Amino acid sequence: MLSATFAEVLAPPNDRFGVERAAVRPVSRVWFELSDKAAFDECVKLSVNWMEESPRTGRIPRSGISLPAGARAGEAFDVTDELGANPTKAVGIDATDGALWAARLDWPDPEYPRKWVSEFFAERRLGQLSRFGAQLTCVVRGECLPFEITRPNVIRQVLERLSAEADGRPLADGVDKTRKHEVSDLAELLYEPTRRLPVVAFSETELGSPQIAPGLLARQIAGAAHIVHLSIDASWELTRAIGKRMSVFNGAVRLYLPNLTEDNEDPYQHPLWLLQ
Repeated sequence: MLSATFAEVLAPPNDRFGVERAAVRPVSRVWFELSDKAAFDECVKLSVNWMEESPRTGRIPRSGISLPAGARAGEAFDVTDELGANPTKAVGIDATDGALWAARLDWPDPEYPRKWVSEFFAERRLGQLSRFGAQLTCVVRGECLPFEITRPNVIRQVLERLSAEADGRPLADGVDKTRKHEVSDLAELLYEPTRRLPVVAFSETELGSPQIAPGLLARQIAGAAHIVHLSIDASWELTRAIGKRMSVFNGAVRLYLPNLTEDNEDPYQHPLWLLQ
């Protein structure tokens, strides 16, 4: 940290050599808990598999090189691609009360002057649920097209294979329709002061279907939010439970941010997209 501070105070190398400085842009950060007994080992294996995948048919793997044989078993490694750049590394800690594994992969975009930095962690603690998380950052140099806000695909793979939860509620890459009798449970989640994730609620039009497919969105952002598909009856029940100004109905979509309580509720702080 000290050397980095001096590098900033003095003339940065990029400025001295006329190289365009990089812009670091956070893209996404996701973490959740897992109840499966083998969740820790499976998360490590899926993450390493993703690092060695080829993002495009016929291309080299994201890591740029094959990883060591023990990588999938959680062994530490530190490698670079064939040009000696774009590091891929992992560390692991084993203790009497659990284990921790963390990894990072730098992958240069083949089409634009930017680099994707993916970071992962898996944690296992005695007497507690395992945890898994991922963070994606884009390092941009020069001009390039805007990118989609997304997460590493390994998040979806973990949710497909393991039982995940956040805020005491299950997480999945699909969405089950919320019925009228389940609305009280939803209202409890919305107003839970310790809720960590936002809730995205889809309502149905008079024809009985939402304007945007909740399942499609869930496959893109699952793990980062609770996705709710309300039936028409459920929307009416939610309106009766929390009031019209905080509800969502007639094909609208609403984002309920965390820290919502009856004492501080403000409908303008929880975005509502109407059918029009």
